[in-house]
Amino acid sequence: MEKRKRKLEKVVENHEVKIKEQKEIIKKLNDSEEKFRFLFENAPDAYFLYDISGIFIDANNAAEELVGYKKEELIAKNMFDLKLLPADQSPGLTDFNLIRKDDGHVFVEIKSLIVKMKDKNVVLSIAHDITKHKKTEKEIERKTEELEKFNRLAIGREFRIIELKNKIKELEGKLNKNGKA
Repeated sequence: MEKRKRKLEKVVENHEVKIKEQKEIIKKLNDSEEKFRFLFENAPDAYFLYDISGIFIDANNAAEELVGYKKEELIAKNMFDLKLLPADQSPGLTDFNLIRKDDGHVFVEIKSLIVKMKDKNVVLSIAHDITKHKKTEKEIERKTEELEKFNRLAIGREFRIIELKNKIKELEGKLNKNGKA
């Protein structure tokens, strides 16, 4: 009987150890999931998760801000039905002109990759707002054009001055010749 009791105690002890180990594993998994969720939700760039057909599965806070739709409005909707991208936009690009819910436009650089989740292929797209960068590029182009125009005018003016100086010298030379004769 005593032997049986010790055997049962050993079995219970083993089960308690296994339960404790499983609880630790579950806690680590929960902590890891919580950390991932925090990083996903608070990433500075917009994260969109959708299936291969374009149905949104998830999006983060930055995605909501970028497109003007709440996450609940995106999930289970097809990205193409929402018309976030203009119809004439070429596939394969990384820079896109995104159309917001309020019909405003935002320039974004999008990088996408296919990832496996629960044995399904899904797409993770990360969109970085480059609107300010694009506006700065346009301003630089405009200023460059202005400078080139000014430069052409200034150089043209300089050439005219040189021509006029040459004419004046020529006329002075003729006057001096006529005055001596």
